[in-house]
Amino acid sequence: MEKVSIVVDGKTYDVGAGEVFFLKEYQLCDYFADKNEPWHYIWIGFTGKYATKLNRLESPVFKLDGTVFHEMIQADFNKYSREEFIIGKIYMLM
Repeated sequence: MEKVSIVVDGKTYDVGAGEVFFLKEYQLCDYFADKNEPWHYIWIGFTGKYATKLNRLESPVFKLDGTVFHEMIQADFNKYSREEFIIGKIYMLM
């Protein structure tokens, strides 16, 4: 199982396989991969009025349905509604 610890605003969170974490715009963090079970990750950055809705999250770490990122990657092929599709998937994460 992949593992990482992140430190956000002085609080440490453990993140495992199947979990994601969100950082607010300009929010700093430190992260430390487990030496025996390092992590793999996908980085997605976004801004705008919808990004501010992330401020409502109680915790930056939560479980994720494993298909969401695969569907987001597939959205790259639909150039006419790509952004709307990805915004919808982000809402599903919240």
